[in-house]
Order: sequence, then structure tokens, then C-alpha cells
Amino acid sequence: MAIKTRSSGRVANADWSGTSPSTGASTAKGGQVARRSAGVGLAVIGVLAILDGAWGGIVPYLGPTFGYSSNGIASFQWTLMHALLYLVPGAVAVFAGFCLLTLRGSGALFGLLLAACGAWFILGVVVWPILHEPGVGVFTSAPPTANFINLLGYNLGPGIVLALLGGMSLTAGRRA
Repeated sequence: MAIKTRSSGRVANADWSGTSPSTGASTAKGGQVARRSAGVGLAVIGVLAILDGAWGGIVPYLGPTFGYSSNGIASFQWTLMHALLYLVPGAVAVFAGFCLLTLRGSGALFGLLLAACGAWFILGVVVWPILHEPGVGVFTSAPPTANFINLLGYNLGPGIVLALLGGMSLTAGRRA
């Protein structure tokens, strides 16, 4: 059966099984031909989550070697603050990214993990002085531009990107 699409005006041969034999596209209700996703959505999200989680987890340890330190601590100094605010959520994000790469159809659970890691990066810097050392902040005093760049590179950047990737994997998992 030939179906003329509304958007391109092309004629595609489609059978009633839901797949067009000539184009490989899936047919939707009403006779429209829709492109089938290549199945790379969760894989791309997984790779981006691995890269972003790795950056967020290692930046307090590696950053001071090239002059990017938020609190004046030397490179590779293992502190409780660095471990809980950066290393743990970064490692969980890398784990969730690898799981998105290898386990198909499980975007919802690992999307929630990525969103939680993003929230952890964003809120951890605010909650740390309340829970651990009252009155002592995470960042040392610096000019406003340096404070913003540190906050963006250490917490807000990785956190917002991971939260967005988590939301994207939730919707990609629903479509798969």
C-alpha cells in the first residue's frame, strides 16, 4: 500500500505490520510514515554522562595541578569534603552512564540516578556547611568572577548537565 507523507510528499510503500519495507521507517496511525530512531539516544546520553561525571569527580583532585583550585588545597589531597561532594556523585554518574551504554531499555532507573547526582553536585555545596562544619564554606574567598568560575566548573556545570541528561534518559527510556 502506498502512503503519501504530509511533510515531504514522498510516497512510501508500507504494509500493515507497522514498518515500511522500502524505507525502514515505522508507520504511525493515520498513514503517516515516521522515522525509526537509530537506538543511539541512550548511548549518547551514557557517553556524555561518563564524561561529565568523570570531570565532576576528578576536578578537585586534578584541577589544582593546572591552577584551578576552589579552596586552596593542593592537588590530589583526599579530604572528606572532596570525597563526598565530588568523588562519590561523579563515580555514581560514571556508573549510570556505563549502565546506559550497556543495558538497553533501562533509561528510567539510571536517569533517576543521573538526576540525583546532578542535584547532589548542585546542592552539596550549600548543604555541606550546614551538616559538617557550620560557618565554614566549601570555597575560599576570591574575587566574584573567580568564585563564579569555580562554582560553575566544580558544581553547577556538572550538576546541571547531569540533571538534564537524567531527564533526557527518562524520556528516551519511555520512547524505547
